[in-house]
Amino acid sequence: MAPAPSCNSTEKDEFLALEPAAEKFFYRWYGGQEFIKGIERWVMWLGNAKPAELQAMPYVLKRVQAVRESRLASKSVPTQKLAESPTRFHVENIPSGNSLLIPQVSSERRRYIPIGFLEPGTLASDKVRLVPGATKYHFGVLHSRVHNAWMRTVAGRLKSDFSYSNGIVYNNFVWPEVTKDQECEIAEHAQAVLEAREAYEGTTIAQMYDPDHDWLYSELTAAHHSLDAAVERAYGLEPGCDEKIIVERLFQLYAHAVNRLQA
Repeated sequence: MAPAPSCNSTEKDEFLALEPAAEKFFYRWYGGQEFIKGIERWVMWLGNAKPAELQAMPYVLKRVQAVRESRLASKSVPTQKLAESPTRFHVENIPSGNSLLIPQVSSERRRYIPIGFLEPGTLASDKVRLVPGATKYHFGVLHSRVHNAWMRTVAGRLKSDFSYSNGIVYNNFVWPEVTKDQECEIAEHAQAVLEAREAYEGTTIAQMYDPDHDWLYSELTAAHHSLDAAVERAYGLEPGCDEKIIVERLFQLYAHAVNRLQA
């Protein structure tokens, strides 16, 4: 028996009953839906496994051999090349330090893009965007109405949903020039958002940010409003201003940044 490329906790435990030495190679795995809906998935990542360790785990070795054979049988030359490293994923999205996870695809109906922290010891799908080394200040700005207004303006679409990209959305977003006090204020309000989420124990991100029922989570809504106000002040905006004014301000800052680079 070998586990599927990803498995739930029951399947993981069943496999470990047969191959207990494999426990250290299992990592919690996050794609967009796993993060938003709180779905628990696990993967076995063997990138650091030594050959002798693999030989001592017959069920794991069987899985590695199956991956190797599958890649060799592919008609794709690059995939055949990957058969030389059957313990590695084709795409490895590994958080370094505390990283922010941003789903690539998110419903247009949500007021805020679902964002959260991933800790070391987890793996992420290539369908999410990671911001490595992120702080609560970074979380606060990216989870604010300002950044969401930018995303809604420049992001691509997958059907009616937003498609968040590093190249278009994140890399072209102009961060505010903040004082130390402003940075601390934004970080404090970001922490309040995280604490408000934690207060609703057993509730998923999907439930808390459901546009039809987000009014039920009054503490979270209040925390977001305070965070929005702090970020808007950092951009020199009047808190609660129209989203068009936010977008105009961001494009002014973007044009200024481009002009400085070209000067």
